[in-house]
Amino acid sequence: MTKNVDDDNEEDHIGFPIQDTDISVHLKNIPPSFLLNFHGMRLEDPKTFLFEFEIVCRYYGYLLNTQKLRLFTVTLNDRALKWFMSLGTNSIRS
Repeated sequence: MTKNVDDDNEEDHIGFPIQDTDISVHLKNIPPSFLLNFHGMRLEDPKTFLFEFEIVCRYYGYLLNTQKLRLFTVTLNDRALKWFMSLGTNSIRS
């Protein structure tokens, strides 16, 4: 049985879950050392992470949900990032 080349492309393609249509949103530079990280480990508390994330967002003036959503994605690592990327292409719209 021969394998279709298109099948490989579908398997290798990773779609980004956020449908980002608002290109007018401006993001400020935040030093990487100030960014929180969530790994999805059992000992991590997601509610505490989200509370602290909200504080960082407000401090840097990220008040719009679109700004917060863009920033949120770079705080995820390991299991949390794998979960996020498994949500499917454009599954988050706001």
